[in-house]
Amino acid sequence: MKHFLTTLFFLFTLSSFSQNDNQIKKYKDGWQKGYHIFVDGEWKAHGIWKHQYGKAKYDKGKLVWIKLDNQRKWTNEEIRLAKLERKIEKIRQELISD
Repeated sequence: MKHFLTTLFFLFTLSSFSQNDNQIKKYKDGWQKGYHIFVDGEWKAHGIWKHQYGKAKYDKGKLVWIKLDNQRKWTNEEIRLAKLERKIEKIRQELISD
């Protein structure tokens, strides 16, 4: 009986420390609130996140869109495109100055 109880205790302890993929937990502090999802061994931002300056949507850690207060909504693709345009302009300016 003692061996059975020890094994049972061990199994319950082990299951409480293990993390299941796609487990979702709510997060909130003074500045922001949202959700984290456990994927591939780590917690990632997921769902709608709200901050005092705006809100954003994440899909398993990847930014989908962001909307700052009093501005339009920017998608991940639009942000990526704007970054590439800035890089291209910087390279163009460097080529012109050489």
